[in-house]
Amino acid sequence: MRFALKRFGLARRPRSAFPGSVSNKGTAMSRTLDFVSSIDSRLIAGKSQNVFAEQDHVKRRYKRDPNCWAADVDLSAFSVWNSLDGPRRAGTLITSDCVLLAAHFPLGPGTRIRFVRDTMPGDLNGDGVTDFADLTIFSRTAKRSDADYFTRLVQIARNFDQSAIIERTIVATARATSPVMSAREDDLLLAKLDSPITGEIIRPVALLSPGVQNSAQLNAHLNAPTIPIASLNQHRQILVAEVRRQSIARDAWIDAVRPIDARRSRMYGGLNPGDSGCAVFMLAGRLPVLLYCARRGSPLTVSLSDAPPGGGPFAGFFADAIAQTIRSLTGDVASLRVARTADPSTFTQPFSSGL
Repeated sequence: MRFALKRFGLARRPRSAFPGSVSNKGTAMSRTLDFVSSIDSRLIAGKSQNVFAEQDHVKRRYKRDPNCWAADVDLSAFSVWNSLDGPRRAGTLITSDCVLLAAHFPLGPGTRIRFVRDTMPGDLNGDGVTDFADLTIFSRTAKRSDADYFTRLVQIARNFDQSAIIERTIVATARATSPVMSAREDDLLLAKLDSPITGEIIRPVALLSPGVQNSAQLNAHLNAPTIPIASLNQHRQILVAEVRRQSIARDAWIDAVRPIDARRSRMYGGLNPGDSGCAVFMLAGRLPVLLYCARRGSPLTVSLSDAPPGGGPFAGFFADAIAQTIRSLTGDVASLRVARTADPSTFTQPFSSGL
């Protein structure tokens, strides 16, 4: 069985540090190096933007592309499909039972929403499953001479395939509102799921600490003139843009623009109709930290067919409003996390106002 495990790429291997892994002490410079290098260190020439090498919503087949520049990044919190509009109207899991959506491109009660389990290299059938418990037990107890050896092996593979897909149904929605929001910024919709997604199967994203109010303050907070950010589109490509210190400083708003940096520009791509609601985020190691859900258009956009991730209401700034809305929907915000630094061990949980 060890030979079989090795042949299928399943042999256990020591877990090494991922590019951009976190080792900061909370200083501005170390936060910069972590959030910046977590993306920049992955941008290698020849890499792909495609999250999936295989993506079939009808057959429920999703195989992560090992050549993607973000192949090891945990994208499990970002929905891949819903029963209303397929891959459009994306949602982001921010607690175990609440999804953040763009209010102008919403999903309503009764809509099913689908997530794909976190991926790591070396799984049996390439579906991104990381749990080796069944195979470990099987390898220790089964023998090739057993009459049902291969039948059981195939069944384990099928179980792995099913466990990679998680679906829930939206049962209620509510807009997150705040006295400081303008009509344009009031674009945050929370959707409650019919049951929580628990364990480590799908991990909710963290929000950046609400001590930042706009693009200029984000650059100052991280002590960097340009900050790489990642965004997803409806085709599940993971694209790169920048937040610059000279970006328009509207309070409670983050603006993204086309990268100047050559490495980042290789992975740049514009938004198109249908991409509204897709997540725009930084990385802390391999974990996403949500900035905003894309609202199409930007004052810096020249071509609507090649728009940068534009701007959106900064989720961290509205963390209190988001938390209050979640509390009204679910009664508690225990699994809402705030990233005070790029070190995941500092991601505050449960949520505490005023971080």
